[in-house]
Amino acid sequence: VIADFDIQVYPNPAKENIFIKFSEIPRTGIKLYLYNLQGKAVFQKISEKQEERIYVQHLAPGLYFLQIGRSKSRIYKVLIE
Repeated sequence: VIADFDIQVYPNPAKENIFIKFSEIPRTGIKLYLYNLQGKAVFQKISEKQEERIYVQHLAPGLYFLQIGRSKSRIYKVLIE
């Protein structure tokens, strides 16, 4: 369950990459989604790594929402410059 471990998301604001670091990974992996303010998913992936990188330099500057997990998820606000 995602609530059982620590997650770091950095840098924020981001220019080129967002890094997500997990204290542990469930056997089934973790679903990652990045949404723009219109609710469109601009990135999605199932991560099975301790640290994940999302390239964001191609995205328009602004506020995005990073959803980690699906049913019991965490949401982070990410500013892209």
